[in-house]
Amino acid sequence: MQGGVRKRGTTWSYYFDLGKIDGKRKKKEKGGFRTKKEAEQALTAAMNEYNNAGTVFEPTEITVADYLNQWFDLYCKTNLKYNTQVGYLRIIQGHLIPKFGMYRLKAITPAVLQEYAVELKMNGNSKSHLVGILSVFSAALNYAVEPMH
Repeated sequence: MQGGVRKRGTTWSYYFDLGKIDGKRKKKEKGGFRTKKEAEQALTAAMNEYNNAGTVFEPTEITVADYLNQWFDLYCKTNLKYNTQVGYLRIIQGHLIPKFGMYRLKAITPAVLQEYAVELKMNGNSKSHLVGILSVFSAALNYAVEPMH
């Protein structure tokens, strides 16, 4: 995304591209800043707000239980068939939230997941059951990384 500042008369303004809508280039512009530095700071803040619009949570503060419930509502309910939703919900409520619900989302590491996989296997769960549980958790975590940042 490109942006910049310019002087218009006696005041400074900033602008940046929003992208193409219906084949036409759209941009955001705001003026009235007394100095170039004020306009640059406002540009940075506006671009950050634009890039992070729709962010629902702060990844450092949300718990795994809260995130999994949010992921189920935002992603699973809209993209998965009913029976798949039921299966995912059963895995989330029966396995993932009881084990990881109190953790912060940022605290989940590969070592924690590997320990959980070994625990599931030692408790007599089949390989396909283990893969199903970890696949749901993996899908949720991948969604946290890519679309949700």
